[in-house]
Amino acid sequence: MRNTRSVLGFIACIGLASSVCAYNLIDTKADPRTVAVWNYLQSQYGKKMLTGCWTESQYGGAEAFHTCSGEWPAIWGQDMNSWYKSRTDPLWTSTWNGNIQGFKTAWGRGEIPQVNWHWQMVSSKVNGAYTRDAWGKDASGNQQMMTSQQWNDIVTPGTALYNAMIEDIDYHVTGFLKKLVDASGPLPILFRPLHEIDGGWFWWTCTSDPSKTAQLYRIIQDRVMDYHQMHNLIWIYNPGVLCNGGSWPPYQTSEYARRQAFYVGDTHCDIVGIDLYDWDWINTGAYTPAGAKTYRDAWNVMKAVSSTKMIALCECQGFPDPAKSFTDANYAPWLYALPWYSDESNGVPCDVLTARVNNSYMINASDLPDFKNATAVAGPDRLTSGGLSAGRPMTERPARIYSLTGQCMRTERTLRGLPGGVYLLATGNGAAPARLPQYSILCGGSSTGATPQSACR
Repeated sequence: MRNTRSVLGFIACIGLASSVCAYNLIDTKADPRTVAVWNYLQSQYGKKMLTGCWTESQYGGAEAFHTCSGEWPAIWGQDMNSWYKSRTDPLWTSTWNGNIQGFKTAWGRGEIPQVNWHWQMVSSKVNGAYTRDAWGKDASGNQQMMTSQQWNDIVTPGTALYNAMIEDIDYHVTGFLKKLVDASGPLPILFRPLHEIDGGWFWWTCTSDPSKTAQLYRIIQDRVMDYHQMHNLIWIYNPGVLCNGGSWPPYQTSEYARRQAFYVGDTHCDIVGIDLYDWDWINTGAYTPAGAKTYRDAWNVMKAVSSTKMIALCECQGFPDPAKSFTDANYAPWLYALPWYSDESNGVPCDVLTARVNNSYMINASDLPDFKNATAVAGPDRLTSGGLSAGRPMTERPARIYSLTGQCMRTERTLRGLPGGVYLLATGNGAAPARLPQYSILCGGSSTGATPQSACR
């Protein structure tokens, strides 16, 4: 059983627009630099949006971003896949080495690394060579996804396919992730495995039983975090622009249950984020195939998946209008946005990119703190485990407990004698009220009600 994952509650309400309370990383052993990045992300959520881009030069990349705007992106994304079929192919090694160096170069410029993984189809692997790619396609483009039996096997310890999957994870961790280091140690990484998890176009979407896809994500996490002891990852759960088995047009409430079926759970991810393509990102901010659907509709899908996590725009064609993202009800205050494209040839006008990147609502690499030498873990007080029943401590030191009207109920470490309901907790100097884990949510001045919510336990 994992002993490094946080099962604790939320710490402090941090922004009216975000409607999310601050919370700890799921990895209780996260290293200081990763915690420093995490605390910064939380401090900006609901106030500003971090900029991102895909690779150094592909589709424009950071080079086009910089040439147009004069800035470097706050987040630099690249793949852990080599894009070649065999590990013995020299191009596999050269691609990996190039990507690893790309991450180090971006980190040296003050950018935060984001790693995703177009994972070749494990069931097609023989002696380190794959016959099918992440889309389940062979060299001729013929697609074949895993069978129900293969899905049973890949999540069942001891089967040949499970062992092959574990070998794949180990190979990529030791050969790639563990090489993302500088002189001070591992680089903090925004890690986005099994991206577009519910879309159905990648082999890892189990359309017949979404719980198996969620289980596969958790297996990856256990192997990386517990077995390989990697504590420099911020884990992202990432649905696709469309959901297999979802509604049409998308983002209707009728598809929420299907979206939720793939979710890995609040104790297994730090951030949730969606990929949005075919969007009129320059003008209307609407989904082109279904013009009435807006960024806010997609945002609401993610809120339905998890109401307690920060929400990112993990992939997109271009930056949504920054000001509207924080002022227009049809837009959404994303934690960050990472466009796949940065150049004119891929539909990103330089003048539009420049205007949006340099908007006061946007955060670029030049705006970030220096995370390289972070040594102290700073942040809100952590709630203790054990729950709040029977007078057990709820904080590591006495705290002020407030009613929703702002009345200070008492200063102590337990809830003994207080009726069930919604309260605010202020620890330390009292500057940051926090949500009590066994009570319903209070964020930005509105409550979900006084009935305890299972998600808060």
